[in-house]
Amino acid sequence: MWNKPLANRFRNKSFIDEYKRTKKMLNNEIRISIREYEKDLYMKAKNNPKLLFSNVKRRQFVKERIRTLQDKDVSWRAEP
Repeated sequence: MWNKPLANRFRNKSFIDEYKRTKKMLNNEIRISIREYEKDLYMKAKNNPKLLFSNVKRRQFVKERIRTLQDKDVSWRAEP
């Protein structure tokens, strides 16, 4: 769908409007679908709490890399 406005170099406004409407509709459907999935998950969590905690763990994002630090004398060193 994105190829039509791109091929016309964005001259035809109707293609762009159609793309924006479709994108908005799909984003709403995705949001509703996620909400329903989470609601179902929370209802099932009453009987099986592992489902809830596995979902929370999956969504949690923690960076574990070591960053480089800059000293006052502008020399770079790795974090201990």
